Amino acid sequence: MKAALIGYGYWGKIIEKYICDSTYFDLAAVCSPELDNNGIYTKDLEKLMYDPQLEAVFICTPVSTHFDICKKFLESGKHIFCEKPTVKTLEQFQILKNELQGIMRRSGGTIEKHSYIVQVAGDKAGIGTTHTVMCMAHFFKKNGISC
Repeated sequence: MKAALIGYGYWGKIIEKYICDSTYFDLAAVCSPELDNNGIYTKDLEKLMYDPQLEAVFICTPVSTHFDICKKFLESGKHIFCEKPTVKTLEQFQILKNELQGIMRRSGGTIEKHSYIVQVAGDKAGIGTTHTVMCMAHFFKKNGISC
């Protein structure tokens, strides 16, 4: 599966190693504002959104950018893995969840065919600690991991 890495800071470089070591993914692009357009490296996020060869994105950008990037790539039909916390608010989470449910209804798809969202609850007090993580069904299913 051709994948792109969005964000090439500390976590992005760690995730890049996992993508490159994986037998499931082929790293086709790395996108970050400080990179020059050279080979697989690009600054052009829009180009990745509409690349028909690209099936998955790994989002390793600052949390403040997660919602917008996740929404754009969900709308463009890509599988998404986003470093936690995926979004900053429950409202943002609901918007992404609704977007995904709409995609699944329109395509007649099932959980096994499409990216999906799993919410992981936070601490006992429940104040500001709810985290969300987006899983890629193909990746987890192939690795025998249940979400």
